[in-house]
Amino acid sequence: MLKDNLNNQWIGSVSHGTLRNIDLLESYINLSKCIRNKVNLKPYYKERLTRLAFESKQLINNLTERELENSEEAIYLINEDWFYLYNEIAPENCYFGTSEGDGSDIGFWPDWDNLTEEEILNIIE
Repeated sequence: MLKDNLNNQWIGSVSHGTLRNIDLLESYINLSKCIRNKVNLKPYYKERLTRLAFESKQLINNLTERELENSEEAIYLINEDWFYLYNEIAPENCYFGTSEGDGSDIGFWPDWDNLTEEEILNIIE
């Protein structure tokens, strides 16, 4: 069965302790490979994951680390394209972004404020 969302096993950190563009892009590329290989997502999402990974890899290959840190294209890919896509496929009742209290811990996190007690129990189990 083709899916629109990841399941709860994906909840947790994707990148921690760094906000360097090269580190974030590499983490997002690696995550996209794992998702494409392990999750039966709809083709639309798999194609977007592949395209963003390709665009990110092209930036990494064509720019120095210093250029990458100042690249508006890299910043847009990280903060717009990747975030938007990962939020679209995030596990139910979760978001993709920074964890509460740690701006360098990026991943899929439960949206605790908008969950019922039953939904919280489903995530915890």
